[in-house]
Amino acid sequence: MDNLVIGYTSQLSYYFPNDYVKISSRDINYDLLLNKKWDRVFICIGESRKFINDLDSYDNINFHMTLDIIESFKNISNKIIVYSTCELWN
Repeated sequence: MDNLVIGYTSQLSYYFPNDYVKISSRDINYDLLLNKKWDRVFICIGESRKFINDLDSYDNINFHMTLDIIESFKNISNKIIVYSTCELWN
């Protein structure tokens, strides 16, 4: 089984082995990806750096996107690991 990294533009994605499948979190082709069984799915989604007046919208940008990804992959992967940008800076 292959490993999948979602969020290949994240700084964290550079630390994964080259043989891992890496895709953008902006353009997920669910039709292609959900037809395969994955060993591990790594989700590397950074925080949005846009300044938004509506704080509810700010909090929900990546929150809902991350939950949607987890829901989509939870039955076809052995493990899902979610990293955030703060993991880089400890």
